Parts: sequence; structure tokens; C-alpha cells
Amino acid sequence: MNGTPPLRSALVTGATGWLGGYLCAELARRTLAVVYALVRANSHTTAHQRLTDRLRLLGLANQVGERVIAVPGDLLRPRFGLPAHDHDALAETVDAIFHSAASVNLAAPYEDAAQINIGGVRTVVELAERRTELTGHPPRLHHISTLGAIGGLRTEADERTPAASHTAATGVAYARTKAVAEQEVLAAQARGTPVTILRPGLITADYTTGHTWESDLLVPLLRASVAVGHYPDPAGHVPADTIDTVAAATVALARRPAITAQTFHLARPAPLAITTALAALCRAGYPLSPMPRDAWQRLVDDRADDPAVLPMAALHEAGRYLLASDPAHVIPPIRCDRTWTALAEAGITPPPLDDAYFDRVAAALISDQLLPPAPGAQPTGRQPCPASTR
Repeated sequence: MNGTPPLRSALVTGATGWLGGYLCAELARRTLAVVYALVRANSHTTAHQRLTDRLRLLGLANQVGERVIAVPGDLLRPRFGLPAHDHDALAETVDAIFHSAASVNLAAPYEDAAQINIGGVRTVVELAERRTELTGHPPRLHHISTLGAIGGLRTEADERTPAASHTAATGVAYARTKAVAEQEVLAAQARGTPVTILRPGLITADYTTGHTWESDLLVPLLRASVAVGHYPDPAGHVPADTIDTVAAATVALARRPAITAQTFHLARPAPLAITTALAALCRAGYPLSPMPRDAWQRLVDDRADDPAVLPMAALHEAGRYLLASDPAHVIPPIRCDRTWTALAEAGITPPPLDDAYFDRVAAALISDQLLPPAPGAQPTGRQPCPASTR
């Protein structure tokens, strides 16, 4: 792609996570690079088995091949816990680093989330700067952040909007740590490491299969709605995209020519109306009725002893953003124009997040036993759920 040397090798952190697994598969499909997948393990054998098991669980094992190699390591330890000569060998090898590892527990206190979300960035930067020392050629660092890092703003934000602790989503420690992590990678940029910052919004199910993962914030909302027999009305609008689109966009943007620090917003140009996902539950046959969102949240909190409800109750502040519970928990308008211009040049267009897509999501949640079997299709003329809007 226009003056960009082909990617020969890359390191992916968080490879056993949802996005990390998709990045490994996308890099294997779209490039000829050898992909080194960092896996928390004490041996190569254990790392390989953990990675293989996770890719199989994600349905990606047949898309990877032999060019994805598991590397045992620990982001929380200096040099990933590797002997100095192994760390140097890895540093000399990788042309690019895709840092997707993170603690995505939205209920975790700041100190816990910071260990990996900030400390892990420093360990990755250590590798990048060691490569520069050894070879004179810095790797490109592609840092996966979050739109939550600017979610606390009350005015429109675009790719030029800087992240800081005060811009992060109110009360969400995860978002604050990711904002600080952006500052860490920009400091590395100032010292000579080319950096790309990628800010996904809500990452939801695979477009083709509808299958999703536990870190998809729609899952606790949908499960709780079915469990309590009601859905929140009204609900919020959130910047979002599918897991496969986020992975494809990340790799496509990584193949662009390296220029001064770039930031991209990995979300659709228009925010997703939460009602669009809720409406799929009714079409699947769940007899749900509307409930004012404050009353719905209280009901969820009261029913937190139900395993299907607890994950939503545990979201606390992050859950309030899903519901747009009050003016302090409304996500600001997010612009993605520059991102989608670049993606269009790379041949990537977003498939529609329409009713058919969310019907696949609901069917997959049922088949994966994250939702109970639906009692049946709604009777003709009865539409207690919200009309889907986008």
C-alpha cells in the first residue's frame, strides 16, 4: 500500500482475548507476516495450547495456520518475564506491535485496571524501544484504546480530540486507565516510536455468524432484559461496530504509510440505538414489556442474585451509559469521518447493523445458551418491544 513496506512479523498482545484472537486471524489472512501471539503461560507448550483452544472457541482456528506462533509471557512483568536474550530476539524480530491486551472489567477499581492497562503499555513500549536500540529501526506500535477515553466530554469529539483522565467516561476506571495509556504511547511517539491509536466503541457480535463474547456490553443488557421480563425504555445510543469489522479496520489502517501519530475511531458513523438490539428479542419470541429505565435499573439491582442479571447489575456506571440514564451519562457525539475516509481508500465498507444482523445475534445467544429458549414468536399485532431504530 503506497510506499509501505510489507509487514514481515508482528506481535499481538491479548491474543487469547476476543479482539486479539480476531487480530491474529486477520493478520494471517491479509498479510504474509509471521504473527507472534503473546500468551500468559510458563512454557511454549502451554502457550500454544491456550492459544489454540481460544481460537477454536472463537471459531477462528482454521483461519490462522502455522504463521501464528504462541509466545509465553506476562505483560505485568519486565521484559514480559522473558530472559534478556529471548526478549532481545523478539525485539529484533517484530516490525509491528498490536497491543490489544487490557483489563476490560468495567467494575474494577482504578488501581486494579491500571496494572495491565497502564503497566502493560509500559512493558510493550519497553520492547519497542529495545528494538530501536538493537536495530536502529523502530517498530510501529498500534495501540487499542477505547472511545470511553473521551466519553466524559460534553461536546462533540473527533479523531483529533486528545484523551486525558478528565475526558474519560465518568466513574469508569477502565476508561480513565485507557486515557492515561494513550498519554504513555504518545510519550513513546515523542521519543521516536511511530504510534497509531485505535479507539473502538462498543464491540459487538461477528457480522456473519452473530456469535459474540462476554466482553460485548450488549450481552448483559439483553440477558437481563429477558430474565426480568422487561426492557428499559428509553435506552441510549452508543458508538459501536462488529468485532470482525474492528479487526479488519485495525489491520487495514496498520498497512497505511507511517506518519506522525494517528488516531482512529473504530465505530460506525452513526451511533447504534440500543433499542435496535432490544427489538430483536421480541422478534425471537420473548414476551417483554417496557419499563422506565430508572425502574428497570432498580429491578435489575434487586434481582442481582440471578446469574443472568448479575453481569448487568455489576456494570454500575458503564451500564448507565448504555441506558443514557442522566445527562452525565450520555456519550458525546463522536465523529469518525477521517477514519472512514481512510477505510474507504482501503476498500472497507461497513455492513448494515440491521434487523437481520440482530436476529442472527439473538439466535447465536440462544444457541450458545446465553439466553434461554424463546417461548415463541409474538402474536400478530402485539409489539411490546421498541421499534428498531438506527
